[in-house]
Amino acid sequence: MSARRRTSLGSARVRGLLQQEWSTHFPAEQLLDASIAPLPARPWCFLTVTTSDTGGPAAGRTYVLRSGRVSLLPWLEPSASCALLEGPRTLALEPVPGSTDALHWEGQWARPTAELQALVDDPVQGCRARQFLQVMRAPFWTETVLGDLRYDFQEELSFAEIAREGPCLGAVDFTSPTLAVLLRPDGGPAPE
Repeated sequence: MSARRRTSLGSARVRGLLQQEWSTHFPAEQLLDASIAPLPARPWCFLTVTTSDTGGPAAGRTYVLRSGRVSLLPWLEPSASCALLEGPRTLALEPVPGSTDALHWEGQWARPTAELQALVDDPVQGCRARQFLQVMRAPFWTETVLGDLRYDFQEELSFAEIAREGPCLGAVDFTSPTLAVLLRPDGGPAPE
């Protein structure tokens, strides 16, 4: 079996584990997206960043990011050991209860979806935010930074983070599928 095929099968198993986790521990949230990446030289270990929200009208919806580690061989290497890099991040995460040997939650970050709408509608920072968010899959924001949690492995700004203040970025001529899902007006199921 090729390495690509093994990774694909592993990713499918991780997705199944995450779906089960949502139905058991987060039934009030819709799992919108899950990025899944195997660790180099340890194909049974995966990093995941999930995007979910509480559904309902945008004004009352909450957007949630969770970062975790998955081990497909928890008896050999528990998920808590499946780390790529350790250290402080740009984004401070809150604890998530319920880690197991197969799935270790590093933390979560939740914000009202209305806050994201206000950010993209802001007359000063909105242009820069909209353009940056067009290419982010797991976007987060702080008072000073816009970033993608999938690549937040250090406290300093990295290639997937920018300062919120600054000029509008260069022209981008496509619509953000991430923003379309997060800011859907009715809060119904996310489009496939």
